[in-house]
Amino acid sequence: MRASTQRTKKVQHLLYKGNAATRYGVTNEDIARTKYITHMKNRGHPTLDVETCGLFVSIDQPWLAGTPDGLVLPYRLACLKSKIHTLLEQCY
Repeated sequence: MRASTQRTKKVQHLLYKGNAATRYGVTNEDIARTKYITHMKNRGHPTLDVETCGLFVSIDQPWLAGTPDGLVLPYRLACLKSKIHTLLEQCY
């Protein structure tokens, strides 16, 4: 890798090629996050917020890592899901 290569883009290219479903999820992640925040605030959590985050690497097992969709403050991991029924129908 050249020194001028942006490492973030290289890692994303290597790890996140994905398929139609994962591309749909990435495309709609911000929408899902906004809907989740609105839903939870309407359910009695007025101060809830979701902070985007990056890669988490285990201190004890550095080969183990994950990329949650966000941190639900105060500090819980969020994995957001979007419905893709229409997309799946188009694929098959």
